[in-house]
Amino acid sequence: MTLTSSNLFKYNNDNFAKKMGLEEISLKTMDVDTVIIDEASKATLIEILMPLIYGKSLILVGDYRQLPPILKLQQADVDQVNEVTGKDYSYNQMFELLDKSIFKNLIAANNSSLTTMLKTQYRSHQQIMDVVNKFYDQELRVDQEVSEQKRHDLNVFNKYNNEIINSKSSVYWIDSTNDVGGEVHYEKSLETSTSLYNDLEIDLTVEVMKRIDETLATKELKTKPSLAVISFYGLHVSKLNRELKKAKFKNFDFVVSTVDDFQGKEADYVIVNMVRNPKNISSKSGRDFLRKYERINVAFSRARELLIVIGAQRAVKDISVKIPTVADINVSNTFEVYADIIAKIEHDGGLLQVQEIL
Repeated sequence: MTLTSSNLFKYNNDNFAKKMGLEEISLKTMDVDTVIIDEASKATLIEILMPLIYGKSLILVGDYRQLPPILKLQQADVDQVNEVTGKDYSYNQMFELLDKSIFKNLIAANNSSLTTMLKTQYRSHQQIMDVVNKFYDQELRVDQEVSEQKRHDLNVFNKYNNEIINSKSSVYWIDSTNDVGGEVHYEKSLETSTSLYNDLEIDLTVEVMKRIDETLATKELKTKPSLAVISFYGLHVSKLNRELKKAKFKNFDFVVSTVDDFQGKEADYVIVNMVRNPKNISSKSGRDFLRKYERINVAFSRARELLIVIGAQRAVKDISVKIPTVADINVSNTFEVYADIIAKIEHDGGLLQVQEIL
């Protein structure tokens, strides 16, 4: 059962369902022993209580180290609740009630008799897993056989016929600090928006996708691989979408999305656009999206075979990120996550410069 489903399921147009006697299922008339809710970290208390009424016991499955519930609460919603219930909730009170991840609160109670951690992952190649393993105190594991199944077989060349991507590495970082001429390339904004975009990263993304498409054209593919481009900023996603619609990619299926909207999804190849490169860098304020460990974790853990991060080292290497320990969610350690990730990628030969792409 999904959290958005009705309590009445109808399969009137499904002949197989009719043969099984499942053309209509009403949860209200069923005797349900156990309710299992997936992606529970994104669920609010109210969303969990609704399906719980149909069962005797509850199993929550989720990852509180990814993004919590994302609400688009309006004052009109609060007013309607107050009118129906006769209460006088303020906007902040209602937001606080609905915004909290009940799953995270349960984990924070540290009751080991009720919780367990699944440590073996099956989505990604080991090099991709290693990037996000810092968020899990290095406790994630992957079987070697599974990891090898996730190894990409791409050998991608730039316009100068120099190899920029090969199967030895599953993770790359393209440094967008400077443009081709060596000048610092800053992020941009519009007067009509509070969001940001980075046109250099858009150019780099389009070029990388063209080169991947050319490489795939030389292979005999049974199915097209999937490719996702994700970013922290909606304005950047909109501009990137417009540019990519002009390109005619034939050998992979692709989607462009914000990181928040792409949680719970995955793709064979993922390109992450970091966007940020402000003129004035402050260690105390700004770049909040880049400090939230849950958002970083989601962004870097969507890829199965190939992860390419396009971002300005200048804008991220000094960022400290607070991460709760696995043993006790109430205890946190602080790491320079981006600096560590970039150092590992550079050691493995995956750090690229703009001049190698454009």
